[in-house]
Amino acid sequence: MIPTFYDTPAKVAALRAAAVSLVGTPFFANSEAPGRDGGIDCVHALNWIHRTAGAIGPLQIPRQAMDHGQHSDRSLLIEAFETWPGLRSRFARLPDCLPANLLPGDCLCFLAGHVPHHGGVLLDAGDMLHVLKRDGAHLMQLGAVVRGRRILGYLAAAYRPLPL
Repeated sequence: MIPTFYDTPAKVAALRAAAVSLVGTPFFANSEAPGRDGGIDCVHALNWIHRTAGAIGPLQIPRQAMDHGQHSDRSLLIEAFETWPGLRSRFARLPDCLPANLLPGDCLCFLAGHVPHHGGVLLDAGDMLHVLKRDGAHLMQLGAVVRGRRILGYLAAAYRPLPL
C-alpha cells in the first residue's frame, strides 16, 4: 500500500477542517479565494485544501480553460500530477482507484468530457469535497447518485499525498 501524508487522526481532522471551510464558496474559474464572497474552482480547491492541511507548499497554478476536457485528448489535471515538480514529488498515482483502496486525502480525477478534467478530495467517512459550476464548493458522498446518474462520471485516476 502506498503510504499517505494523512496517517494520523489529527492530520485527517486538519484535512476535513480545511475542506469544510470551503463549503459554500461559489465557483469561479482560475480562482482561489475561499468564502461566500470569494470564488474557487476544483483544481484550486485541491491545492488550497492540501496546502492548508500541511501536505504541500504553495503552487502557482496556470490558467486553464474550464471546458478543456470537452475538446482535447490531453488531461491537464493528470499532466499536473505527473510533471509539475511541486506535485510530482508529493503525490503518487494509485495503481487502481477502486473505492475500497482510497484513503482520506486522495485526489480524485474524474472524466469531464474526453479526459480527466475534474478533481475532488476524499475525506473521511466517504465524503469528498469538490467544486461544480452550479453548486460551488460542497461535500458529497463519493458514491452518491443524483437524478439517476453519477454526477461526476467515471473516476479515472487517484493520487495519494505522500508523507513528508
